[in-house]
Amino acid sequence: MLVAHGGVLDALYRLATGQELQAPRTWQLANAAINRLLWTPDGLTLVGWADTLHLDTASRDESTAQPCAPASACAWTRSIRPRW
Repeated sequence: MLVAHGGVLDALYRLATGQELQAPRTWQLANAAINRLLWTPDGLTLVGWADTLHLDTASRDESTAQPCAPASACAWTRSIRPRW
C-alpha cells in the first residue's frame, strides 16, 4: 500500500500507460480513490484507477450517531487494528 500526493500518482499513471510527461492529463485524480498498479520485472502495469466505490456506502457520522453508554461501547474509543 502506498499513500501519495496526486503528483506522484500522476507520474505513476504516466509510467504505467506510456504517457509523455508533457501530455495533457485525460484521467481522473480523485481524492481518496483507490488506484491499483502492478510491478513486475517487465515494468509497471495499470490494474485499476480512480476507484471510489468504497466512498458510496453510507457511513455513520455526527449527524446520525447515537449516544454511547458506557463510553467504552463507542467504536472511536477502542483501538482499531487493520484487517490485513
